[in-house]
Amino acid sequence: MDVGPQSVNCGPNVWSTFQHTSGDFVANAPSGFVKRQKQLRKKRLSLEKYEYCPARLKACKVPGDELAFECLNVNTELESCGGCLYGDYGVGLNAPGRSYGIDCTSLPGVAMGAITCTSGQCTAFACEEGYELTRENSTCVSLF
Repeated sequence: MDVGPQSVNCGPNVWSTFQHTSGDFVANAPSGFVKRQKQLRKKRLSLEKYEYCPARLKACKVPGDELAFECLNVNTELESCGGCLYGDYGVGLNAPGRSYGIDCTSLPGVAMGAITCTSGQCTAFACEEGYELTRENSTCVSLF
């Protein structure tokens, strides 16, 4: 079918019909939805790269206030060891936190003041009575 130059009549009660094979328009020109999704993804990635804290510190959510955060070194922080205890701050204020750390001071059987956070892992070095220190992962296990 030859689709060379043709005169076009415009006006009331004048109709035109166009034909195309399936997929032509999608492949050549993304829909508005696809473009919006691409823009939103790009914006989200740029927000994730935004740094709220100095180097080696992580912005962690503070419970009770969606807009509050504290900068912590999760490799050594005793109460947020290995990640933010209440989730990461950023990436959208209503987004759920992604990483969660451990409060080393709340681990059962560990003697008071006998635990540290090293390289993001809780390390116990003394246990309460009735518990035994394991050599493999430096935690306290019940003897009963």
